[in-house]
Amino acid sequence: MSARQLLYSYLLVLHQRCWVHLLRDRHELEEQQPADADMQRWAKDVKAIFDRAVAYPGPDPSLPPAKQEVARRQQQHAFEQELWQLCTS
Repeated sequence: MSARQLLYSYLLVLHQRCWVHLLRDRHELEEQQPADADMQRWAKDVKAIFDRAVAYPGPDPSLPPAKQEVARRQQQHAFEQELWQLCTS
């Protein structure tokens, strides 16, 4: 996991960015631009994706471990794609 430091961008390994930093930046943007309806909607949508990701109960525990991992990664990818769509539209 990395904390937005540029140094980590050069590592050729998979890593996740710290959500707390993204959420903090999102909150600051909301406060800095209260009249910007598009910003407010974007901030709300980012938070909604985060909330759903946190609430994700995980894969069916009756699945074999390998299939649980596949299901977990598929759900992760779905959340990432949602976030990507918000950030590119």
